[in-house]
Amino acid sequence: MASLPLVEPPQSQAELRHVLVSELSPEVVRLANADEDAIDGVVPALCVSAKSADVVATVLTICARLGAVVVPRGGGSHLHLGTPPERVDVVLELHELDQVIEYRPDDLTLAVATGTRFLDVQRMLAESGQMLALDPLVDASSTVGGVVATNRSGPRRAGLGTARDHIIGIEVAGVDGSVTKSGGMVVKN
Repeated sequence: MASLPLVEPPQSQAELRHVLVSELSPEVVRLANADEDAIDGVVPALCVSAKSADVVATVLTICARLGAVVVPRGGGSHLHLGTPPERVDVVLELHELDQVIEYRPDDLTLAVATGTRFLDVQRMLAESGQMLALDPLVDASSTVGGVVATNRSGPRRAGLGTARDHIIGIEVAGVDGSVTKSGGMVVKN
């Protein structure tokens, strides 16, 4: 399997930071901390805290234009999975995108933002006698977005399926910042 070529890094970290701060705000863009923000030992230049889907799209658009490599991080509980990155310019922090967008208990449908913690969703659903019929290996910081991205499943996968088996609608931002929607909420029949 051929690997994708790496794009050239931005001219400078200062340029990348300047563009991100001017398009967003200084409050959401910060210099990375080597101890807390490294991804498999690779220290990013910057961290951007996304407080909305629009911020996610803006960051991805800017980084694509400047050739910056972005790694999304929700709870950060499974960043060690997969091949270590060769370079990380921006960590896109998604943990603040933590809301229940829509919940219809009678229709057995739920829409949440990517940074919503998986165990918080399970607790909320339990109040209505429901649960996400999933068995991922999660910890307290694991997010719904992380469970979907890694498709993590536990020993009951054969009977319960995976997160991706249960998705009936999704909205995603591509690496260029474009937003794509597929499916949506449906009424149980």
